Amino acid sequence: AAIDGGATSILNGGGNLRAYTSSAKTTQLPVEVVSFVTGVTPSAQVWIKVPSAVTGSTIYIEADAVATTQPAVTGTYGRNNVWDANYVGVYHLEEAVNNTANGYEDSSGSGNHGTGSSMSLTAPAFGLGTGQDFAGAPDEISTLFIPTTATYPELTYQAIASADVLSGERLILGEGATSRLEFYGNTFRPGVYAGGWKSVTSGVISVATKYYLAATMKNGDYIKGYLDGSSIGSTLMGTRADTTNKVYIGGY
Repeated sequence: AAIDGGATSILNGGGNLRAYTSSAKTTQLPVEVVSFVTGVTPSAQVWIKVPSAVTGSTIYIEADAVATTQPAVTGTYGRNNVWDANYVGVYHLEEAVNNTANGYEDSSGSGNHGTGSSMSLTAPAFGLGTGQDFAGAPDEISTLFIPTTATYPELTYQAIASADVLSGERLILGEGATSRLEFYGNTFRPGVYAGGWKSVTSGVISVATKYYLAATMKNGDYIKGYLDGSSIGSTLMGTRADTTNKVYIGGY
């Protein structure tokens, strides 16, 4: 009933959707509504920040009786507060393809929006909504994030992606040419250039399969890779050369 468009449905667009930790509604939770379509073919993507993630926990969602729009993105329960200060960029990539300056929005509140070039929009897949298809250069999104080593000695890159083919799907997320998450041949390889190319690789990956990719790198210390939440190993890395390069999504 919450998404059927009927009398008790949340509004199309999700403007009156609110979330709480209990039915008493004493503690409201920050919400980001990426998309919310009600009716015959409903779909929704909603992110909610919870105090802790415990098996069996319940989030209480309601259609507010008065409100018709989401709180301001900078408000206590607005979008930016779904992502804490440790996030410097969050990209859902559901925008219509565009090359408008900063046309791909950073939901973290850090203002590191992205400017696109040449992608195409994919159909909804994997239960994640639409996304961007990067077919190769010059398909890319140039973000405003510059990860200098002084400010960001330790970074984690994350992406949800799939490969069209098992070769040539190279740069998934990267900082110029110095750090990458990429499909390399038939493996997932996160790596960094720090006194030479340092990387770790996974086992065989499959075409058209959703993967959750992540890498944590600490300047002068280590790089660790993860595929679907499981470690694929780590390697020592040297001191990463500082950079004035922006982080790009795609583009290789």
